[in-house]
Amino acid sequence: MGWHGWEILVRAIPYIRKVFPEVVFTFIGINFDQAMNYLEKAEQKTIKKEIKSKKCLFLTKIPAKELSRILSESQIGIASHVTQGKILGCSPMKIFDYLRHGTVVIASDIPELIEINPKKDVITYFREGNPLDLAEKVIKLLSSEDVLLQRSHLSLRLIADKFNFHQKMMSLISLYSDIIEQNEPKNNSLSRRGYIDYSALRILFYYQGIKKKLRRY
Repeated sequence: MGWHGWEILVRAIPYIRKVFPEVVFTFIGINFDQAMNYLEKAEQKTIKKEIKSKKCLFLTKIPAKELSRILSESQIGIASHVTQGKILGCSPMKIFDYLRHGTVVIASDIPELIEINPKKDVITYFREGNPLDLAEKVIKLLSSEDVLLQRSHLSLRLIADKFNFHQKMMSLISLYSDIIEQNEPKNNSLSRRGYIDYSALRILFYYQGIKKKLRRY
């Protein structure tokens, strides 16, 4: 998991261990020394025990190819963001990485993250900052291989259907259309209206050009 909210997973580990003693946890984006500085004594003891038994890894900078391999081999990817009412540090990028690798996702129930899957039929959400709820969600998913496989397929489908290039470009073009309608100058200034129209058309033409290139392959 990424470093935002990673300590929530640390606190959830003892609960998960009671049911799944062999699970390996990999923290990406923070090293062991950094982790020790953030954790309380009881949590430090938990991590030291996990590392000694080789069931916990801390990785900082790793090549993209290695990251892709780790995500592909992982059953669950966790985005345990803790915002405390602030949006800062709540990037959904790691969730998109999980989804495109078919990794089953568990994320904090932050509005910005729920927007990715409002139906909650692909991503499992847990109460922000609650390690016990996170542990329960992890245990529930790990308890069913069928559910994990189904969610993995749904993850790939979600990223392919909702977050592909076509959908994003159409959303952007739609946004430009809304801007044109909302900012129609009252004095019918051709220069103002023409500039916005041109911007929208340029994006549309660029998109159509990309489509033509893709058809060649």
